[in-house]
Amino acid sequence: MRILTLALDTYEGKSDGVIVYVKRIIPELKKHFHIKIVAPKYSNSNIFNVETYLLPCLKKINISNYHPAIPRNILKEVIKDTDIVFVHDLAPIGFFSSILAKKYDKKLIIFCHHDERVMLEKALNLKGLFFVDTIVKSIYNKADKILVATGRFYRKLKRLNIQEEKIRILPFGIDVDRFKPDDKYKARKILGLPTDKRIVLYLGRISHEKNIKTLIKSTKFFDDRTILLIVGGGKYLNYYKKISRKISNKVIFTGEVSHDITHLYYKSADVFVSISFHESQSFTVMEAMASGLPVIVSYDNDSYTYLKENYNCLFVRNITDEKEVYKLIEKILEDNSLRKNLGKNARRTMLKYSWKNHVNSLIRYLNE
Repeated sequence: MRILTLALDTYEGKSDGVIVYVKRIIPELKKHFHIKIVAPKYSNSNIFNVETYLLPCLKKINISNYHPAIPRNILKEVIKDTDIVFVHDLAPIGFFSSILAKKYDKKLIIFCHHDERVMLEKALNLKGLFFVDTIVKSIYNKADKILVATGRFYRKLKRLNIQEEKIRILPFGIDVDRFKPDDKYKARKILGLPTDKRIVLYLGRISHEKNIKTLIKSTKFFDDRTILLIVGGGKYLNYYKKISRKISNKVIFTGEVSHDITHLYYKSADVFVSISFHESQSFTVMEAMASGLPVIVSYDNDSYTYLKENYNCLFVRNITDEKEVYKLIEKILEDNSLRKNLGKNARRTMLKYSWKNHVNSLIRYLNE
């Protein structure tokens, strides 16, 4: 059985799309490969029940609530003793794993989940980090295959002049049996949420690139019937709590919650909002849609996207304009027919996506 090493720059202790993704694909991959994982030591648990190597982190350095790992000699030994290296980020572990993969003539597969330059610029509050594109391009050009979930990242690769024959579009899947419409008020009672309010939901990582500040600012226009529920944690949680106290009293923060109960939050809401500065094929948006929620998202002209304006979502054009965000929220909340149709079509769209189809395609690309 061939050895497949997953190089991760996230691990248990962080709640993000890459962790959700890897948890979904590992059970099937184990049927076809001997799996190894190299990841930062954010916890001591072996969450995937596979051969795992955890590297120490630079705790004093924090980039968007992530601490960079310190590459050690064990990384070189793991890469030398593998057949395929599967990279998910170009942070230290992914970066050095990519270089080592080519040094030792291993097949290198990179799943492009981010626009690294945009992400760093937002995280560091800096502009003009164009040298990042040069570094990213040099690494991508070493890959045998580059996977992208949406056309947005396909266009990023084309902008970097990555060879067309290396690129494969591989949309994510969704668990439509877990994330599905259900009794809203029953879910609210379980979670201790008000049953007499209209709930606008954000669920995800609390970080600057998620554009949470604009969403909070939109609540200054809310009437007394409406609240914003922000579900998630992170380094900047207290920062956004402080901002919200200055703007309105219509924001509730839950802090970090277990992924095992996130389906209840979707079921309890009336509308879901995700207006990130950049996003891959967002798991939280897909989960919300599978749960039958109307969603408001950043404008996306991606021809590969599952998002269709006025069919299963509404788009925000100017994502830093809190008034525009508010108007779209109010439009959905005030129009019962629109809200029901968007939610119904969102659910119908997600039924077309399955993890089985995704993993089958992934295994094919790994074996090409």
